[in-house]
Amino acid sequence: MILGNLDLLVAIVIPVFNGARYIREAIDSVLNQDYPNIELIVLDDGSRDGTRDILKEYKSKFYWESHQNMGQARTLNKGWQMVKGDVLGYLSADDSLLPGAVGKSIECLLRRKEVVLTYCDYYLINSESQVLRRVYAREVDYDDMVRKAICSPGPGTFFRRTAFEKAGLW
Repeated sequence: MILGNLDLLVAIVIPVFNGARYIREAIDSVLNQDYPNIELIVLDDGSRDGTRDILKEYKSKFYWESHQNMGQARTLNKGWQMVKGDVLGYLSADDSLLPGAVGKSIECLLRRKEVVLTYCDYYLINSESQVLRRVYAREVDYDDMVRKAICSPGPGTFFRRTAFEKAGLW
């Protein structure tokens, strides 16, 4: 990792709706990252399955709140507007980050100022978290994303706050 640049604050938002089965793994994968400057916020989108009880177990390790169900896009927008991070990202409640994922993304963003977002390959897993296969994320360029509305990046994507502010809400 590029030393001396650990002051970039990375804000990760996890929206969750009835995600009690997987939310611990998602949260722990963020809390266990080796990048030291992470702001985690978990927004419970009206769960009725015990998700809030799990969030309470973490006490003050991160900020969380519960609100009436308003859908993933509105919940993410709410979260990204609440955080202070220089780099924004999100993780679905049933996803987890591999060790070092945040640091590698930040390293890329620091090395290449023209890069506005990073995303990665991922593993498709079953309900018992067993790996079924690795999915290689295809390269997406500006033409794909803007003109053709093809957007491969999803959970685990990190992007500069300036890009979010320029593009606007989802």
